[in-house]
Amino acid sequence: MHSILLAVRPRVPNPQSGRSRPQLSLVPMPPDQIDKQIQFKRWLALFFINRGKYRITEKGYTELAPQEVRQNLEFGEPVSDRKREPRLEERRQLTKQEIRDAVAKTVAIMLEQEKAEELYDNGLITKPGNFDWKNREVRVTVIKKLLEFLDKNPKEITKDDFESNGLSGLLSKRYKNSPYLALVEAGYAYSLEEIKEHAKSGFKTDKIYPWEMSSAPHIYEYKESRIAACKWLIWKIKKDTRDITVDDFYNNGLGGLLGEYYKNSPYLALVEADYAYSLDEIKKHARTGFATDKFYPWGIEKSPSIYKDKEIRLVACKWLIWRLEKEPKEITYDDFLNNGLGGLINHHYKNSPYDALLEAGLVTQADEVYMRSSQHTH
Repeated sequence: MHSILLAVRPRVPNPQSGRSRPQLSLVPMPPDQIDKQIQFKRWLALFFINRGKYRITEKGYTELAPQEVRQNLEFGEPVSDRKREPRLEERRQLTKQEIRDAVAKTVAIMLEQEKAEELYDNGLITKPGNFDWKNREVRVTVIKKLLEFLDKNPKEITKDDFESNGLSGLLSKRYKNSPYLALVEAGYAYSLEEIKEHAKSGFKTDKIYPWEMSSAPHIYEYKESRIAACKWLIWKIKKDTRDITVDDFYNNGLGGLLGEYYKNSPYLALVEADYAYSLDEIKKHARTGFATDKFYPWGIEKSPSIYKDKEIRLVACKWLIWRLEKEPKEITYDDFLNNGLGGLINHHYKNSPYDALLEAGLVTQADEVYMRSSQHTH
């Protein structure tokens, strides 16, 4: 038995391929006013289709199915005393697999003819069930296109932007659900390694830092990242380290860092960043001698609440005498006020230098009359 394939009259001729296909009408691209998500998802589907990643729809199999039948030809049994019997013909419909193979071939040819949009817009093919994100070039291209379609500053990109535009799989499988990591690979944000290096060599502006993003990533569990963020803040706002305030952190995307890791205390942040002495160092200095390579908490514009600790109060008084090089009994109220210790003397000693120095053991009761007299400037 021999089989041959016979084609019947096509519905619409295709001169280039010699095959038949249904009449298709191009659907225009969505206009600018149509939702950007729709535009991006269309681009994403066509991007993968043109890379050979697509799925033929049921509509595609129906409308692109060839109008053909299979004709089986065979000869009748020969008889010795007669001429050979004429051929017997048997017609049958194409099998489902033959139809699918023929449609797949038609689609491949149309894609070679750059008719991906025609096929997609008419619902004959669609995106694959799952995108393949193994290729770095593909990932970077898609992320850049997402930003282009959304017309967003990279700093404003969020997890929802990925998920609502069909990229939840990309974000979860390749970037641990972190838009920041996606932007790092796409070249928009500095990596953690770059950030650590910048803390030593100097900060830059050609990319973004993670704390500049509207949804800051979880990077502060790393001490080096916290220190880099503090140093970046000082670099960015160009203020003396002693003048850094809570508002400076919150107004520059570092409110989460300050609140979660430093109890909203700029002083604690500056201690870890090695700009200020810790409380333990301060207490040690009271015994071994004060230093000047960093600053003390009372040197900050808004001093932290540290004076509940009696030992710290005593250290502050000793530091004041060391700094001014004056006799303890000559220390005045203005001396406290002008050296960052106004909060200490106002809230703990009722504006009395004598009471402060007496607690510190630096003056005696014999000095009280003089220190409270008009001869002593209070």
